[in-house]
Amino acid sequence: MRSVESLGGPLVLLLEKHLRLWKGIAGSSSSGGKLTTDYDRACAVEDYLGIIQCSHFDVLVLGDEPLRTAWFPHGDAGMFIRWVYPATESSVLKAFTWASANAAAALTELTLSLAGRHRLQDAAAPGDSADGYLAIDVSPGLYQVRSGAIESELT
Repeated sequence: MRSVESLGGPLVLLLEKHLRLWKGIAGSSSSGGKLTTDYDRACAVEDYLGIIQCSHFDVLVLGDEPLRTAWFPHGDAGMFIRWVYPATESSVLKAFTWASANAAAALTELTLSLAGRHRLQDAAAPGDSADGYLAIDVSPGLYQVRSGAIESELT
């Protein structure tokens, strides 16, 4: 299972063809406002999920804590799985099922238009120079994105 985590802040989902616009801690892709960098704007998301603007497009922010995150494709879409404390990645796979994930009470819900190849990466890194990332392909469409919590006794 491929996964990614940040050095301490949120993760961002960027459309690959717009990677060069994301400045991370090096600057801002948007003018105005009090926050001076793209990273600062991503850190301002106070929930597990949020959307911010980068130039003229939406960026999904996986916020709150720097949690290890994996992508599980499912049909034309998929699911991000983030975990807090399991001893091994195999325990995540044992605890996770599509049914349990879909049954989890939604903590946050939002809608996002996605199309093509995206990159999930540390929000601090500039988009065109991130080393640790996950490449994610999705079919063009409007997606419902939600966060939920699943507890498991597996460790």
